[in-house]
This record gives sequence, structure tokens and C-alpha cells, in this order.
Amino acid sequence: MMSDDDDRQVTLFGPHPGVGGAAIPLPAVVKRVADALDGQTLSLRSAVACLQAVAPGIVFADVAHGGILLRVGAAPPMHLWLVIHFR
Repeated sequence: MMSDDDDRQVTLFGPHPGVGGAAIPLPAVVKRVADALDGQTLSLRSAVACLQAVAPGIVFADVAHGGILLRVGAAPPMHLWLVIHFR
């Protein structure tokens, strides 16, 4: 659940490269949206909503680490991706 201060404006950067050693690749539609958000400034809530609209799992902001993540699966096996950073 997001708090009221997640309406603050953030700049999005450094989207997931879409490749790497993950056992499960980042869904292509999520990658396309993350790439489109790269460099944009908008509310954190809006950024999460854009990704959640296409994601096959739960999208959430990790405010402590400055990232928006996607989790697929509720218990093992599950997978977690850092989709895009924000500041």
C-alpha cells in the first residue's frame, strides 16, 4: 500500500536491461513500459500504476532503495525484478 507522500514527483531512470541471469526473463510488456518511463518525471503513484496496468504480478515502490519492483508469485517459487530506479 502506498502512502500519501507517494504522490511526490520522482524522476525515473535506469530501467531493467531485460536480459541477464534471471531464471525467468522480465516480461517484455513491462520492459517496454519501463523504457517509455525512463527519464520522465511524474508521481511515484502514477509510475507504479503505469507498470501495474501491464504487469502479471504485484508492482510496488521500495522507497528506501529508490526502485520500483515487480513480484510474480506469492511464495516460492517467486521472482522479483528491479524494474526501474527513481530519485
